Amino acid sequence: MSSRRICILAAAIAMIVMPFGVRAQLSPNPNPVGGTIVVTGPYTIIVNSVFNNNGDIEITNTGRLDVWDQFGRLDKTGVLNNNGILNDNGKLYLDGTLNNNGTLNNNSGGELDINQMIQNVLNNNGTLNNSSVLSLGRPLNNYGTINNNSSGELEGYGTGSNDVLNNYGTLNNSGLVRSYLVNYSGAIMNNYFGATLSGNLRNDGALNNNGTLDCTGGTNNNNLINNYGTVIVNSSSAYLNNNISGTLNNYGTLENYSNFINNMVPGAVNHGTLNNYGTLNDHDTFSVMGQTNFISDGILNNFGTLNNNAYQDNLCIAAGGALNNNSGGTLNNYGWLINSGTVNNSSTLNNSGTFSGNIAMALENDGTLNNNSGGRLNNYSGAMLTNNGTLNNNSGGSLNNYAPANFFAAAGVFIGGLSNNSGGYLNNNSGATLNNYSGATLTNNGTLNNSGLLYNYGTIDGTGNYTQTAGQTTNNGSMTQASIQINGGILSGTGSITGVVTMGSGGTVSPGNSPGVLTINGNFSSSGNLLIEIGGTGSGMYDVLNINGAAVFTGGKVYLDFINGFNPTAGSCWDFLLANSITGWNTLSFEVDGLGSGIGWEVDPVILNGQVEERLVISGSPVPEPCSVLLYGLGLVVVVGYRKVCRKA
Repeated sequence: MSSRRICILAAAIAMIVMPFGVRAQLSPNPNPVGGTIVVTGPYTIIVNSVFNNNGDIEITNTGRLDVWDQFGRLDKTGVLNNNGILNDNGKLYLDGTLNNNGTLNNNSGGELDINQMIQNVLNNNGTLNNSSVLSLGRPLNNYGTINNNSSGELEGYGTGSNDVLNNYGTLNNSGLVRSYLVNYSGAIMNNYFGATLSGNLRNDGALNNNGTLDCTGGTNNNNLINNYGTVIVNSSSAYLNNNISGTLNNYGTLENYSNFINNMVPGAVNHGTLNNYGTLNDHDTFSVMGQTNFISDGILNNFGTLNNNAYQDNLCIAAGGALNNNSGGTLNNYGWLINSGTVNNSSTLNNSGTFSGNIAMALENDGTLNNNSGGRLNNYSGAMLTNNGTLNNNSGGSLNNYAPANFFAAAGVFIGGLSNNSGGYLNNNSGATLNNYSGATLTNNGTLNNSGLLYNYGTIDGTGNYTQTAGQTTNNGSMTQASIQINGGILSGTGSITGVVTMGSGGTVSPGNSPGVLTINGNFSSSGNLLIEIGGTGSGMYDVLNINGAAVFTGGKVYLDFINGFNPTAGSCWDFLLANSITGWNTLSFEVDGLGSGIGWEVDPVILNGQVEERLVISGSPVPEPCSVLLYGLGLVVVVGYRKVCRKA
């Protein structure tokens, strides 16, 4: 069939006078393949029955094409089936049904309006290119492809679910979409760089955001959202629900100023998965069920930066939930982070929660907190880290406490620092390091287990129990516990320990930091070892164990190590062990290292000021057995003796 072009002009058609103005019927019907119909103004062309377009319909910038009932009634709707090309450069008002099986172009300057009458609908089975204004008063069902270009505005009337865009196909947005929008299972929605997608959104398919996803009208994710741009929850009515089957992968920025719910279902909260590879900033309230909380009992994976800035609000990991701060990730807590599930830190977790007025902000663990290999858990000055569950500082991890406990006048209690409460377990495991820095406070009223490295330069206090099975405790500050049990590893330092100290057969006391004085305020019992280093006769040049209590020995070995090339002379002596009483001395064996040949030694008990001291004395005669002897009166015990230094001729 040959191509033809028909122009419908005001002077070339029969006119129908109607209450709403002058209109004419679109013809010929059907428009054949190759045919072109041009709709121009200033009048309106109507479709009040079924019109089949197999060619090209052009609506000029002054033309208007209405798809509706001839008499303006709702009982007989018009239908336009487009199987070719429909170009709108003017106004296309839909008061009926438009089935697009070809290409529908709403060009720059055009207006496509789906009126809000109940029977109206636009079904897109082909391609809809929007470069102007597309207004939804009734549904737009997309089974094909919608391209909302950079100048395109796809907007609803604001009547709720009536002005809905149902996407069953592909929606590519480079402009503005502001509508009630449902992205169905199997469908794909791409929001490109520079574009904005807002309104009420339910996503059951896949949504790829490279622009801005504005959750002002509310967003429910039941399947997959990949964010490479910005997701913003910015007003009091805005929310983002990552629901039970939802996964939200954030590679860009997620800004929360209102309500972010990682999977809310009635009677429960988040079962979804949020994988954060970019930046997640919480500025306000993570809210569920009327609570001022972000509650997750699903999985939150952070590979980028997660900032919890909520003031007076909570980021909660519920029982069964998990927050994984993975390698390369940073989790900054400036508010209140409560864990009743599992937090796994394999990178950097900075707790900087502060106190203002009567409001406390902290990291509270009621579940399990694992600081894994490569993990750095920093509790900064002014912050509070509270453990009521289990805190594992695992091999390769570092737990650093810089925070002191300060008196909180409003509550009449001391707050701040690192607190392991009654019933809680703080495990510093093999290969891990726990640093309690100068001025910082670690309060243990539960159980603190160490098999790694624990360095205390500040204060460890509380009524709990401290147990070491391996590793080393270096106490250069003050340490107060109901009991200190060293079953393995080394106890050293120049600080003070208050409590009952028990050394197991696998434990070693090594006072000082090569050398120095370690003070124990309490009873001391030992079946382990004692290592004394001697680098001279002056104060501070040899180790001392000062026990303000009873000392009971039930076996073990005493090592005397002369260091730094020091060669004692006959008559030199050291008071190395001081206690209120000493029993079981004869159960010890002794070993000396670094003492020159031909030099003898002996240990004499001395009572000074009502206290018992063991004094090492160097003699001029050789030792009968050069390395190890078991005897009482000739033993070497290097614990306390800085009060009296003797030299005999």
